[in-house]
Amino acid sequence: MSLPYVAKDWEPAALHAGLQILRHGHRNLGMFEFVQRGAGALLIENGLRRALATAGNGAKLLLFKDDRTPASVAQAYDAAFHLKDRPTALVLTSSNHLLTSLSWLVSQGIAVPRDVSLTVLPYDTWYSEFYPPLSHYKSNTKIFAHGMAERVLELVEHGRVIRKSLAVPVEFVAGATIGPAPSVPSGART
Repeated sequence: MSLPYVAKDWEPAALHAGLQILRHGHRNLGMFEFVQRGAGALLIENGLRRALATAGNGAKLLLFKDDRTPASVAQAYDAAFHLKDRPTALVLTSSNHLLTSLSWLVSQGIAVPRDVSLTVLPYDTWYSEFYPPLSHYKSNTKIFAHGMAERVLELVEHGRVIRKSLAVPVEFVAGATIGPAPSVPSGART
């Protein structure tokens, strides 16, 4: 049985994020995700792979798993930055990654966006506290709330949901965390 849903439309957002990053000359994108993959992570990966397909040979997506604990995120970063061809741009799939990511990068002397670009797909209200501004994606809360309300009212009135699923567009909020790809990626560990 397939139930209708209201969800954020992650694949086009990830496609856009990938294209934004590629436009700045990046060819090694790192995607950080929860070890137990959900449908959203699969859509994000598909969107990033679609973006990379436009870049031709040499562009690649590197996947790093964590369990959302700070130690696990730090281990994923350590693995990423020990690679010979480490990522020069990072796509975070959870707002939980953000503070650990930034603190790990600072502790290693890696600057955003000079040494690595960063964008976060899910939105959180405290993103407005960053300076310089954080590159991220934000869903239209009015469309999301309206879609949910319509389906709840149908469920109450008819005992079932009549409307089809709704994928809510996610909009890019430009920030200062995406920059040109470094000519020689710094921060790689030997």
